[in-house]
Amino acid sequence: MKIDLANPDPATRFYFDVEDESRGWVEIRIPSPEKLTKIDKLTTKKTMKYRGSQNYQIEEVNRPMKNRLLWDEFISDWGVIMDEKGEAVECTTDNKEKLMKTHVKFAAFVGRKMEELSEGMAQFEDVEKNLPST
Repeated sequence: MKIDLANPDPATRFYFDVEDESRGWVEIRIPSPEKLTKIDKLTTKKTMKYRGSQNYQIEEVNRPMKNRLLWDEFISDWGVIMDEKGEAVECTTDNKEKLMKTHVKFAAFVGRKMEELSEGMAQFEDVEKNLPST
């Protein structure tokens, strides 16, 4: 297996219309476990609660912040996305959040492609498990 250490989580480009690439694209990547752990630590507050003789941990997740950070990691770049004036929409953290929150078709497309990438990673892991060790 060949690994690019300089780019551990490369993006995959998905076209909105595979028959007409001029209609735009979005690049999506699966963030590394390290980045996902960092996002969890930034957005999850763990506290201990005590009731009688038992104690248990409660996690409070800052969902808006977590979504913003996840979308920023998953969406690497895009092209040919225009606003109502015909001007290019820059691929920024704010614009990623805005599109994912307000544009159902964009969010659904990105969600489907994230699932495809995740499924592909799971299949790769299954194949890798079945390979003989060297």
